[in-house]
Amino acid sequence: MQQPGVSRRDLGALALTGAALGGASLGLSSCQAHRDTDLKPQGRRFPKDFAWGVATAAFQTEGSQTADGRGPSIWDLFEKVPGHVKDGSDATVATDSYRRFQEDVDLIAGAGLNAYRFSISWSRILPTGEGTANVAGLDHYARLVDALLAKGITPYATLFHWDLPLGLQAKGGWANRDTAQRLADYAHAVVQRLGDRLKHYIILNEAAVHTVFGHVLGEHAPGLKDAGLLGPVTHHMNLGQGLAIQALRAARNDLQVGTTLALQPCRPAGGPLAFWNRLASD
Repeated sequence: MQQPGVSRRDLGALALTGAALGGASLGLSSCQAHRDTDLKPQGRRFPKDFAWGVATAAFQTEGSQTADGRGPSIWDLFEKVPGHVKDGSDATVATDSYRRFQEDVDLIAGAGLNAYRFSISWSRILPTGEGTANVAGLDHYARLVDALLAKGITPYATLFHWDLPLGLQAKGGWANRDTAQRLADYAHAVVQRLGDRLKHYIILNEAAVHTVFGHVLGEHAPGLKDAGLLGPVTHHMNLGQGLAIQALRAARNDLQVGTTLALQPCRPAGGPLAFWNRLASD
């Protein structure tokens, strides 16, 4: 969220400083797989087709929380609870990218970057998380994708970056198996409208973080503290990812589909780090 006295251009400059990290976090290079025992240096040059870009999340940047039929997400509720956000700020405006996305695209192009990973707000497409798609929400992302392509920037869309529609949370959220099917329906609505020009999809952003920090530790939305949710939430998010991939593949055969993982170094002895990485990738 934007701090007082910091302009959008200042924020853009800071973001572009970390452009290489943005590309790496996306996993956009086409590096060949190596055996775990291969310790030979692989060189210091990036592959010629490495995609250099930046990344954002809808809730953190878009603002316009009630514009064009958007429904509330779990973060809309979580941020309003005193103490949840350290300085009491909220995402009502954020960096205003919903209204000013063209300026963001111009900043990316001006830095010579060729990729932009953004997340689509589920509750802009399906305000309650299910039912009929909101045309105005789809229109917004169509304009964003078109603006990126016009500048030669490849769009990479994350479908779920932790902002579950509040309507689905009221029905149990990721603890409810039905949410997995709703993710597939959401993916279907997006690809039906945008799949002719949006070719890169990331289903989940760091599912392990959302599971643990949102449902066990209570530090992220939805703010639950229940270790018993670890298994069901993990399973249903993985199931939802599989169903969403099927929905995308059924609609088009020319897509690149993946996910974003939050991995940590592991040692042979196992322990919590091994558990974390298996949670993130299984």
